[in-house]
Order: sequence, then C-alpha cells, then structure tokens
Amino acid sequence: MVKKIIFEVEKLIYNSLSLISILLIIDTALYHFLNLGTYLSDITIYYCGAFLYCGVKFKQKFFCRKSIMIPFYIMVLQTILSLAIYS
Repeated sequence: MVKKIIFEVEKLIYNSLSLISILLIIDTALYHFLNLGTYLSDITIYYCGAFLYCGVKFKQKFFCRKSIMIPFYIMVLQTILSLAIYS
C-alpha cells in the first residue's frame, strides 16, 4: 500500500515537472524570440529548485525519464540561443 502511494506521488511529480517545463519552453520562446508576453522568472526559479531536489531524491529513475530530460535539454538550448542572440 505504501509503495503504491509513493509510486503515485512520483508519477505526479514527473507529470507536473514535464508540464511546467513545456510551459516554460513556450513562454521563453514567445518572450525572447517573438517579443510577446512576460517572462515567468518566478516559475523558472521554482522549476530549477524542484528539478535539483527531485534529481537528488529520485536519482537514476528521475534522469532516465524522457518526459523530464527532453524538455530540460530544450530549455538549455533556448538559454544558449538567448545568450548568443542578446549578448
């Protein structure tokens, strides 16, 4: 019973991080490349903190999930492009 609850919590964390990362990717693209909307810096900071915390807590299971890592790599690429374009 406890393992099932822990599995459901992990699944909820994975899905919420995936959703937030996709939201941040869209927001960053709209803000930096199309000059639309506002940049959600508070959510970005919370996402980074949650990403680091979950990476330490769940270790290998966390970094093997494609739904977590692919949006993370896209955000890193967007950051590099933003720095290259606006610096």
